[in-house]
Amino acid sequence: NLEAGTLYPSGSFAVATGVANLKQIQRSQVSEVKQAVVFPGFTPKKLHGDAGLLILAEPVVAPPLALATAADAA
Repeated sequence: NLEAGTLYPSGSFAVATGVANLKQIQRSQVSEVKQAVVFPGFTPKKLHGDAGLLILAEPVVAPPLALATAADAA
């Protein structure tokens, strides 16, 4: 919560994978978040380094998405 300056525990989040339409999520597609890793240089007041990594409690079967490349800069 940037306004309050508080971080929520990773266990309070869940992630849906393998679905684009939120109305079509099935329970089997929802994973608990085991750990949230905040970018080391994150500055909440400036929103600098606004990135993180979520470690899921269990592996998922959804296909991975390709990461952005320099060709995606436009």
